[in-house]
Amino acid sequence: IYIYIYIYIYIYIYLYIYLYMKIAVCFFGITRSLSYTIDSIYDNILKVLTKEEIDFDIYLHTYNVSTYYNKRAKEKSDNMDNEEYKLLNADYLKIDDDTEIRREIDIEKYKTHHDPFKNNYNSVFNFILACYSRYQIVEMIKESEKEYDYIMYVRPDCYYPNPLNVDFLEKVNDKEIVVPNFHLTKEHNVRNGFNDRFAICNKNTYEVYGNVYLDLHKISKKRPLHSERVLLVNLKSKKIGWVNVNFCFSRVRINGNICNLDRRFMGYDSKENIKIEKCNIEKYLIKKISPDINNVS
Repeated sequence: IYIYIYIYIYIYIYLYIYLYMKIAVCFFGITRSLSYTIDSIYDNILKVLTKEEIDFDIYLHTYNVSTYYNKRAKEKSDNMDNEEYKLLNADYLKIDDDTEIRREIDIEKYKTHHDPFKNNYNSVFNFILACYSRYQIVEMIKESEKEYDYIMYVRPDCYYPNPLNVDFLEKVNDKEIVVPNFHLTKEHNVRNGFNDRFAICNKNTYEVYGNVYLDLHKISKKRPLHSERVLLVNLKSKKIGWVNVNFCFSRVRINGNICNLDRRFMGYDSKENIKIEKCNIEKYLIKKISPDINNVS
């Protein structure tokens, strides 16, 4: 009889996880190189969920950018493609103006400690805007009044060469989220930060992860705003842990080049210049925006 009970429980869990769950797949920050990364996003994240018959909605918060400058990545453009967001066919969309948000949040007030990246706060400001973007995602989910079992935070400007393992979902609980197992920062051989470009949370932890922005000014008064370290400290303060999973991907620059620091995680020679080819974007240009939330400001 115990065997039948275990079988019943297993079937119930399987049906719940793979047939009844609902996921919010949330893209945040500037799209930057989405025309290079969109195939990998669809093939190795969205199609995986579809194949497993997992229902999901796509959320996107991004920025209209007139002039883009990333000193650390040696990127500069006065001609950003602010229409790339359409490739994601988001169910819920919000677009803010980069310049207006910088002014609205008074981004200069965060310069309370030294610049950990030593580039005149350029990387720090980009981190703040990424945090603000995740915060907007949280607000959009709350406005939708939909309930999701899992919330996945995904950068749209990354190339994902390997399929998402749906078993990662089973590692998420009310006390732990899932984050990648690479680009984990250390200081004096002690782990002091984790990869902040991808995360899977549940309905009880996604606000803790996504609302870091709300604590950011207070944090900036106590320590320099180093992205990976700030997120780790903030989660610890909220008594949320994390599980590192093997899910490697690479940031992609505006010209399609893979980020130098990410090459070795992709199996490439760290000195080899790798460029991703542009995708056939026409197949993605299908209007599919939910009438519930279409806040373009």
